[in-house]
Parts: sequence; structure tokens; C-alpha cells
Amino acid sequence: MKNYKISEIAKISATTVKALRVYEEKGLLSPVRHGGSNYRMYAEEVICKIRNIKLLQSLGFSLNEISMIHKSKNLEQENLRNIFLHQLNSTATLINDLEERKLILTNIIEKINLGEMDSSKVLTTREKDIFMGMTTGFSKLDQLVRSNNSDQLIVIAGRPDAGKTSLTVHIAYNLSVQADLPICFFSTEICHEEWVGRLASQKCEFRFNDNLSEDLKVKLKNTENEISKKSIYFKNNKNIEIDEIINISLDVKQPLAAVVVDWLQDINGDSETKCKKLKLLASKINCPVIVISTVSSDVDHRENIVPNPTDVNDYETMKGYFDRLLIVSRDPKLIVSESKAIAKIDVYSDDLKKADYVNLIWDGSYCGFSDRI
Repeated sequence: MKNYKISEIAKISATTVKALRVYEEKGLLSPVRHGGSNYRMYAEEVICKIRNIKLLQSLGFSLNEISMIHKSKNLEQENLRNIFLHQLNSTATLINDLEERKLILTNIIEKINLGEMDSSKVLTTREKDIFMGMTTGFSKLDQLVRSNNSDQLIVIAGRPDAGKTSLTVHIAYNLSVQADLPICFFSTEICHEEWVGRLASQKCEFRFNDNLSEDLKVKLKNTENEISKKSIYFKNNKNIEIDEIINISLDVKQPLAAVVVDWLQDINGDSETKCKKLKLLASKINCPVIVISTVSSDVDHRENIVPNPTDVNDYETMKGYFDRLLIVSRDPKLIVSESKAIAKIDVYSDDLKKADYVNLIWDGSYCGFSDRI
């Protein structure tokens, strides 16, 4: 079988040399190095693989997603129809969003033409929600979580070490650090210093340990200092009351981007009263309230370890109040590397109709989530 240099394979496959090198970095191509010259040499069968990569890209799959499929044998065995159906559903959601944006922009232009547009208020509150909304940092997850209303009660649930707190930290990082928006955080376990440290680790993509170089330690410390200056209202109390959470949130003078509560089960009071009051809080301050919840240990003793909504503790009392339920799980067989694994986020709406799911990369080196290998 004939082998080709990188310039030759680029010409044959109508691809740039730069793109081929990116494919190689992502682990999608594995050229061999030619003896003395050290040239990259590609087998003829690679041409078909490159065309398949380009086809998947044209259908909306990112290189990270293609790489995820390529690197995990378990995912490669998924039914091809289901993979494309998932992408079709995501595309349909995107088309609906763009159609709604098109309508809003058309209405704004008409108002401007008629001289009815107040320059101090270009968008209505609902229009801002559609354009902005609560962003998780992951576009596909944003599409599933997004609602016409900002006042959502969002429950993030999972077994211990599944990553539910880490996903919440990522969302909080995206809102408070990346978007520079104010948030409230209430916890019965995580102290302020640990919370800031986890946000800093999310930004730096490594966490403190004694083996870090002095430069990295300084970088992490500077990041923590920077985050400490953000508008993050924090309350740590092992005996925190639901009314205390509500009063502190209502007293904040700035419009909040989110209120985060860790954990629902640790807050004093009965579950239904807590859910009812947190949903009411979301309506009063017109922003999402994100609540972390535990999942029954029964999940660990059955063949299917992916939790269902009924596995979430206090599910029966919370189901009438939440707008979105996100269940985080990790299959121990889906390992990408020594420190990375594939996590699944199942998203349910308030009518318990499963909206869809998102696969993310769990990185144990800093206890964070990413959409890249």
C-alpha cells in the first residue's frame, strides 16, 4: 500500500497541511515517521478517514466530539443513527433559536424605522433572556437548559464523586469570573477559601499540590486574589435556614445572575417547603436558583448505574417545583486517559420529559469539566 507525505495527502484530500496537523494533535490521525528524514507518512486508507472527519465537521460535530468518539471504543460502538439523530435534534434547537432571534431583530428594526425605539432600552427583559439567558459555558448544555423565563429552579443531582458540585462550580465560574456577573453562594460544607480555590483551579486548569512549581503556585494565588474581588456573595453555615438564604439574596443590591445552594438536603426544614420557597425566590429576583441534590445509594447496586429522576433524594416533593433537573453520572468504563473520563449530563424538564443529554470530559487533575479532550 502506498504511503504519502503530508503535503501530498493534503492535496489529495483537499485539506490544508495545518488542518492535518490539528487532526494529528487531536489523535484522529496517526502518521508514521519515515526513518532518516523524519517525514510524516500517511497510508492510503487515511484519505477516507479525513473525508469522514470533514463530513462530520460539516454536520456540526466539533473536533473534540469527533475525537471523543474516535478515542473511546465504547462510544464508537453506539448506533450511528442515534449519534446523527442527537446532532439533528441539536441542529433543530439551534434553528428555532435563530428564528426567534431573527423575529426579535426584525421587530427592533421596525421600531427604529417608526421612531418608537427608546435608545435606553433596546431589548425587553424577555428579549434579553433569549439573547443571553443563563450560560453554563457549554453551548449544547445551554440549549437544553435555556428557558423563556429567567426565574428557573435548576436541580443538579448525582452520586458522590460523580461531579455535580464540580459542574455547579463550572457554571458559577462562567457567570462570576468569565462574564463578571454577581452571584450568591450558600453552602453547609464548602468554606469561602475552598470555594475561591475551586474557582481559581477552574480558570487555571490545575489545583494546588506540593509538587507544583513556584511559578504555578504564584499563578494560582494571583488568580485566587483576582476572584476574591468579584461580586460573589458567600455564606457558609452548617445550620443554614431557608429563610436566611432568601433574606440574604433579596438584600443584595445588584441584579444577581444566579443563586447557588449546596446542598438541598443539608438545609434545615422539610423538602417541600424548601423547594417552594426557592422557586418563589427565583421569581422574586428574576434569576436562576441552582440547587445541588443527592441521589440514592441504591443506584450503586444495580447494573444500570445512570440515575433516573426517581433516584434523586426528595424527588417526590421537588418534582412540582423544579424547571430543569440535571443528573450527572460517569461510567467507569468510559476512560479517555489516566486523569480524564467521559461524563454524561441528562437534562429533564419540569414535565419529566427527558430533553436530551450532553457528554463532557471530566478532568480529575483539577476536578473540572471541559468539552475538549
